[in-house]
Amino acid sequence: MERREVFKALETWGIRPEKVRRVRGVFKVWTDREIYCLKPVKDSKKRLLFFDSVIRYVKSRGFQVLASYIHTPEGEPFGNYDGQNLILTPWIEGKEIRYRSIKEMIGAAKVLAEFHKAAEGYKPEPGIKVKDKLGKWPEKLARRVGDIEFYIELAEKEGSDFDWYFLKNADRILKDTKEAFIALRDSVYYKKVEESRNLTQICHGDPARRNFLIDKKGQIHLIDYDSMKLDLPITDLWRLLRRTLNRDQWDIDVIRRILDGYTEVRPLDQEDYQLLAIFLTFPEKVWRILRKYYEKRGRDGWSYKRLFRKLRKFLAQQENRARFLSEFKMIYCEE
Repeated sequence: MERREVFKALETWGIRPEKVRRVRGVFKVWTDREIYCLKPVKDSKKRLLFFDSVIRYVKSRGFQVLASYIHTPEGEPFGNYDGQNLILTPWIEGKEIRYRSIKEMIGAAKVLAEFHKAAEGYKPEPGIKVKDKLGKWPEKLARRVGDIEFYIELAEKEGSDFDWYFLKNADRILKDTKEAFIALRDSVYYKKVEESRNLTQICHGDPARRNFLIDKKGQIHLIDYDSMKLDLPITDLWRLLRRTLNRDQWDIDVIRRILDGYTEVRPLDQEDYQLLAIFLTFPEKVWRILRKYYEKRGRDGWSYKRLFRKLRKFLAQQENRARFLSEFKMIYCEE
């Protein structure tokens, strides 16, 4: 959207901005009284109704550290300009959490646990399209195995330094991916899925650092709810932990402290820890690097040097990673 289109789109909410500035994929909007965030989204109207209903539900259950959708005068939680759906929220002024700050990561884990706790028991209203990913992970990991095998075939044909370095480590990458798939398929996963479906558990879907903002008072806010879905909360926790691990050399003490923060709010049982260990076994980071290298070549943001650097950095941590997984299973998974 162009700046002039933003001014026009805001008329949907009866807002006359004084200033507008693009910040990443959103627009920061100043008025004489408030500051807003206008975000163009690709989601359907039914999906946006789902996001809004969950936000209203968790807020009614005490989870206040979020930005609610501002409804139009007609009562819709979204607007539309020239075929583009838009959401408007208050602007939360704050800085992103840092993965290397244990204090901030513990705080983020607590906020994530509070969200999971508040979201439990949600019941969708008629006409709402719920994004349901429960029970899909074994199938997804099976596809990841196929992806790695396909990338090995491509690397054997192409022969660049990237290909050579990948092939040097391919056996371990493929082994870990297969191990995660088989372990999940044969685990308590489907039992936990049925429990989760009965409880109606919601995942945020993207607990990255950019979605945790610390305000001037030190309060952490969880933002951007357009990846929400029905899924096991443990998958959100895995996403948060793996991003930390990739930066902290797979330090078990760091993860213990973050998990303590989460379980202080929302306890986990041994089956949760078993599933968490399986997800952590899957080398998701290297799969993303390989996928971008082999399948997104030539697109915006693709860089041979940057991807090769990321690949080397991740694979250089393999001994630390193996030791971490062994320690994690010994601490959390053995009876």
